[in-house]
Amino acid sequence: MSSSSSSSSSYFLFFLLGLDLVISIVSTCVWYSELYAFEDSPIFITQLNMALAVVVPSLYLLAETLALRWDDHRVDYFQFLRQGQGGILQLVKTVIQLAILNSAMNFLQIIGVQILGSGNSNLAVIIQQTVIPLSAFLCIFVLKTRFSLIEFAGIATVLGGVGVAFGLRLHTNSVSQLGAILLFCSCIPTAGLNIMIEKLVLPFRDADDDDAEYEVLTDSASEHKIQNAVNLPPPHQRPKETLNHRRALSVLRKILIIVILENAVGIVLNVPLSVALQGIKGDRIDALWDADMTRGLQCLFASSRENCKFAYIYVILFAPLGVLFVVMQLLVTVYGGSTLMFLMIALSLPIQNFFLASKTIMGSKAGTFDDSEVYGLVIILMGLLAFIYGTHRKKQAVIEQGSERPDL
Repeated sequence: MSSSSSSSSSYFLFFLLGLDLVISIVSTCVWYSELYAFEDSPIFITQLNMALAVVVPSLYLLAETLALRWDDHRVDYFQFLRQGQGGILQLVKTVIQLAILNSAMNFLQIIGVQILGSGNSNLAVIIQQTVIPLSAFLCIFVLKTRFSLIEFAGIATVLGGVGVAFGLRLHTNSVSQLGAILLFCSCIPTAGLNIMIEKLVLPFRDADDDDAEYEVLTDSASEHKIQNAVNLPPPHQRPKETLNHRRALSVLRKILIIVILENAVGIVLNVPLSVALQGIKGDRIDALWDADMTRGLQCLFASSRENCKFAYIYVILFAPLGVLFVVMQLLVTVYGGSTLMFLMIALSLPIQNFFLASKTIMGSKAGTFDDSEVYGLVIILMGLLAFIYGTHRKKQAVIEQGSERPDL
């Protein structure tokens, strides 16, 4: 690879990381504001967010399809549908599994955050970091990942930081145990979702031969026809930057398809799940759906309640931000690896907590950032940095031994 290609890839990665940091912080603040606005209608806001997570990327793909030639998109879409040894049946099974995990994660998070209340938003963010050690645990058994001693120490430290923050707050009796338990439970499907999606997206990164991709994905079209369809020069005349740009767009489309499919199926699965989880809060099961939906619609369009004042603005803002948040997390995983993903978490955590506790940003829904959260956050950051350092050392050791790609 030429120096200009390497420089272009570095600029692209830095841009990706900066954009991910901004979207992560802004989307988190908007999401919490939205949940507090619809605090008495969790079913409505969950269904609405998942519906918008289908509509927004679908509109993007439709606009791109109309703007470009269909053959270009047919290559990407058909590759994704044929991916895997099980064909369409395997795809359906995977989508249903993703939808189940996604639905369980959304409801447990939303109800847990709402029960904890706006004063504990900072603690909620810290509790959700439990997903890091859980994801590592699943990586060992599902992805057969081997962690170094330093990485294990970092993971254990993260879990210890969560325990310190929650334990100190629990000692003061200033937190709902039920809300905390639901948030802890939400980390289980979140970790499972992370592992499943990682297994889906990492092969996108490993597809290093763009021209081989053109040949494999087209059964009836020749390389010459594909070149004409997408207006590309012959392979030996294509600059590497063009190939990387096209590959990034290809990965983006596949990620958007994952988002669309899991949320579309999840909307259906939410119906029985929502009734069951709402029962945890002690609400009446009969007429629960209608009451929740009615309250949600009133809050969105016709409510004079203070917490619903800007509800429609939060919905409009979170519609693209929610999709962008998921997309950016996956793009960073594909192009930066797990080390950079954990680095972004470490960078965003203190900023997120600062904004959630800021009355300027969150208004009356600002959280309290007391000593327990400070101690827990510092310990979590130490754990994340230890994990990043351990992963970097392992990567360097593998490279020095001449391996083609370190297992991160």
